[in-house]
Amino acid sequence: MPLHQIALGAWHLDVWTLFGRLPLALCVVLLLAGGHKRQWPWRANVLATAAFAAGLSLGTWLLPSVLGALAGGMLLWFAAQRLLALRDPPLTALAIGVTALIAIGRVGCLLTGCCFGRPTDLPWGVHYGAGSFALALHRALGDVAPDALQSLAVHPYPLYESLGLGVWLLLLLALARRLRSQGAVLAATAAFDLALRSGIDGHRAMINVWWAATGSWLGIDRFRWLLAAAALLSLALAWRLEVHARTRGAQPAAAAVPVVAPQVAWALYLALWLVALATRFGATPLLHWTLLAALAVGALALPVPAWLAGRDLQWLGPVTALLLLVPLLLPRAVQADAGGSVPLAADATRTWLYVPVPQQKALVRVGSNQDARDIIQQRESALGVPLPRPPTPSERQVQVWVGGAGTFGVASYTTQSSCGGTSSVENHVTTAATGSGMVDVQIPVLESSSVHIGARAGYAGSSDAVSSTSTTGQTRTQGATTHTSTSTTTDSAVAMTGWVEFENEYIALGAGALYWPYISGQLYGDAFMPAGHVRLGFPILSVDAGLNDRLAFTPTFSWRLGLTTMGPTVLDADPAQSTRWRLFAGMQTFPTAIAGLARVGFAASLDAEYHGWLGGGVQCAAGEAMFCGLAFRVNVLHPTRR
Repeated sequence: MPLHQIALGAWHLDVWTLFGRLPLALCVVLLLAGGHKRQWPWRANVLATAAFAAGLSLGTWLLPSVLGALAGGMLLWFAAQRLLALRDPPLTALAIGVTALIAIGRVGCLLTGCCFGRPTDLPWGVHYGAGSFALALHRALGDVAPDALQSLAVHPYPLYESLGLGVWLLLLLALARRLRSQGAVLAATAAFDLALRSGIDGHRAMINVWWAATGSWLGIDRFRWLLAAAALLSLALAWRLEVHARTRGAQPAAAAVPVVAPQVAWALYLALWLVALATRFGATPLLHWTLLAALAVGALALPVPAWLAGRDLQWLGPVTALLLLVPLLLPRAVQADAGGSVPLAADATRTWLYVPVPQQKALVRVGSNQDARDIIQQRESALGVPLPRPPTPSERQVQVWVGGAGTFGVASYTTQSSCGGTSSVENHVTTAATGSGMVDVQIPVLESSSVHIGARAGYAGSSDAVSSTSTTGQTRTQGATTHTSTSTTTDSAVAMTGWVEFENEYIALGAGALYWPYISGQLYGDAFMPAGHVRLGFPILSVDAGLNDRLAFTPTFSWRLGLTTMGPTVLDADPAQSTRWRLFAGMQTFPTAIAGLARVGFAASLDAEYHGWLGGGVQCAAGEAMFCGLAFRVNVLHPTRR
């Protein structure tokens, strides 16, 4: 061991597919089947199960343990049931499903070498070979020679929990027939596993809850005390639920579940999307992809809003929900490792960081390479690990971005006017194109903050084709006269914008000016306009407003207002190793040479930077005006990993 693949002839099966992914999928199917048996509407059943998947990620994010995952899953599952007015949940099915899931999953832990135990002389101790976590720890602690080919014999910790839950699963099937309360069955299951973990965790040498290794009382660490307290509370809850079920007598049949209201379903879906966005780099890859699959299926279950029900736009809701999954699919590149942590690969985009703690004789997870450097260092410091001095702002590298952008769009709109006895209707079809170049100097200041100083210059051209219909003399004594005419006006402009902006992950404040030295066909010559950018909120979601600012694609008049989500934070300690992205959705003006012709449309844009040297983006809008733009930029200083 470790064993990561099982050979089946010419076919190699991944261990975690058999002992992790497949059992989790079966558990989700069991929940869906339980809801179907309770005659839950299929839309509500699918959305509630998606909430369970979201809770798994949320629980792991808050408490990196299988217990945290299941606690979060059940919490959001129950919350979704309350929101969707679902009754009589299949709690026994959940108890059986999660018990089997953990029992089978622990066999995968045993084979792959994670969650290994402390050294032992017992005859059932197991040895792990090259590439194993146990051998990495024992080499780091000096318990084996640096060139040793296998670890010391260690407790098969995962097998202890797997066998314990296997015995409980047999008891559970008998207990479910005796107890009247399904809630008592679930609470008793939780009490058993929590007590089991509290008893056997002392033999564990691979610790995923980092604060469990920072202190103990009576020789028992904080996490085991927490597990014991939770087990007693769960047992008390099971007793209370069973007593209540036996004293209340027979209950009337559950009322029919109402049809899911579109606004409720969409509110729940967006809440689950926010959970996925917040936890996409804190949960395990398996749970993240499970949640994405649940959201994809949940998108198909979203009911169509009433105002679209009578139109041929029923597809718009599911398509919009599926498009929301795009930013969840974008990868986040590796940040710099910190301190004395040992990087142990988990998948292609995430590497868990563990640190050997001699006092505990354990390997403790302090996070992953997707976490901020200061968070990793704080945890390592709490564990007594000596840390290198973090870089100061003056040691971070200045970046100089040089690039360009182009846009093209078409606007179609109608204007009406009336003067005296004459009324006029004008149908406009305006086409516009812009092109510009830019330079932006990004100077690190303070902690994880930068100042941008830059400028943009470019050209814009517009063609406005007008079809005008005038009507004169609409009175009782005078007949109406109609006159139709067409005309085309072509305008062009050159423009320059300069800006200074302070930015970090929570706020951006910028100011500048837009200068139009010449606009053909207009009565005025030079023109000045202000420029600025304000963003307030969190990386997961913030309010974003800009006027002729550095994020605009067009050199001429432009404003936007909407919401932005970013991943990872705009500024990392090591920009050379980060892929950043910024997604904006809101209202934006049509890019034209003349400010008076600018129209407003619903817009979305995506901007990304790859490993600190190549950046670019795309933006599109639809409404009265439809346009698309492309931008690119290159960091001419080519930052390198320190």
